[in-house]
Amino acid sequence: MKILLVHVPQIYRKGSPQAGGMFVNIMAMGLFSLASELNNAGHSVRIVHVGIEMLSDPAYRSEVLFAAEKPDLVGFSLNWHPQIYETLETAGALKKQFPSVPVFMGGFTASVFAEELLRDFPDCVDIVIRGDSEAPAVMLAHALRDKLGLDGIPNLIYRRNGVVVINEKLWTPGPRDFSSYDFANFSLLKNAEHFCSPYLLPPGSTLASIASHRIFYLATSRGCTVNCAFCGGGQNTHRQYFHRTRPLFRDIDSVLRTMNSVLDFGWNTFYICFKMPDDDRAYYPALFEAARKRFGRGRIRMLFESAILPDEKFLSEFSDTFNSEGSQLILSPTSHDEAVRRRFLGSFYSNEELEVFLASAHLRKISVLLYYSILPGQNIASTRELIRHQAMLGKRFGAACQTMPIELEPGAPWALHPERYNVRLLRRSARDYYEHHRRMSCEDVPVKERLGFDDDDLVMSLKFFEAWQKKRAAVSI
Repeated sequence: MKILLVHVPQIYRKGSPQAGGMFVNIMAMGLFSLASELNNAGHSVRIVHVGIEMLSDPAYRSEVLFAAEKPDLVGFSLNWHPQIYETLETAGALKKQFPSVPVFMGGFTASVFAEELLRDFPDCVDIVIRGDSEAPAVMLAHALRDKLGLDGIPNLIYRRNGVVVINEKLWTPGPRDFSSYDFANFSLLKNAEHFCSPYLLPPGSTLASIASHRIFYLATSRGCTVNCAFCGGGQNTHRQYFHRTRPLFRDIDSVLRTMNSVLDFGWNTFYICFKMPDDDRAYYPALFEAARKRFGRGRIRMLFESAILPDEKFLSEFSDTFNSEGSQLILSPTSHDEAVRRRFLGSFYSNEELEVFLASAHLRKISVLLYYSILPGQNIASTRELIRHQAMLGKRFGAACQTMPIELEPGAPWALHPERYNVRLLRRSARDYYEHHRRMSCEDVPVKERLGFDDDDLVMSLKFFEAWQKKRAAVSI
């Protein structure tokens, strides 16, 4: 079969303050492994990144692409909720153009909203793969090719005679399968020479302006060990939709093979985002040591985002392996207030422990970026404390601090149980998210609606912080 796998970013159009820009340009890492498994099974597969296509050809239209490709099966990655409007609209245009071509979706957001997508958007999606998709997608392609039923395919949810059917059989890859996947087969990506991965493309971006943003998101594991209130990818989500309670790791040799493919492609900056298990801290130091032996000291730049404080062994191997120019450790204390941090974060550490870590990283000349936010229930007084806290960390340890609002995510604990966190939600369903991002694409949406919480104090605190940032920037100029 001829199969297209499509990534559609959020596209800002006329009427939006970001008109001409795009958001969520990072493809889900599983698109490469999914494409490779389908390709290995004998199907003709191509990955299409709609954002890259639009930059490559200002006259790009998905309808023209679909007419030229004439696919037998199309899969859409719906991993992040900001994609939902453009993804469904693009899929709907395909179904209108080629009604007989089956469309499936996968990813975190598709998994959380699987039944709703099939029920409420029947003109856009026929099948959802809930959870890991490599083996189910291959089985789906074989079944459609051979005109067989879909009832024996694991992780599959689909419509049959207008009724949503949930297959009971479940699947998740084991360590051997996971380590065998190819996460960097660039030959399967259309216009791979233009591929890059900035999360946000500002208005006026061109292929030339983003060419230097070549950061490869490196798949080392799947799963999480904690549940942060605001995260839709925590342990409970993995347990409910991906059928695992512990993280799954690729073996180190397989990760090194991926890194080698990326280096051969001409990129040398990698990004890893993971919550290391408290009872297994050996994996990443061992990976760093192996990468140093394979590729040499300082050849690679690494951005590593961790939900816990890295220990001394980690810091030692990190500093010994990666180029200090462009490498960084990224953590999310989220709040300066320890009580707030304990309430919302799945993995708590104190400010004293944070400062000990920062001192050690500073001594090793490791750049550190700390992400903070202003959370529901906080006010202007606590925002002033946050500003002082960040200034102190920057002065004492050279740590960079960024403060960003946290939007409501499908499947996050506070989205499922708002009463536990004393938050009032402005959206809950797939239709709510679809309508919200439809407005985001073409309107100047108020802050409260962007965040998804009915919380006036939160809005006032964010506006106060933004005003302070603008005043600081004006003084520095």
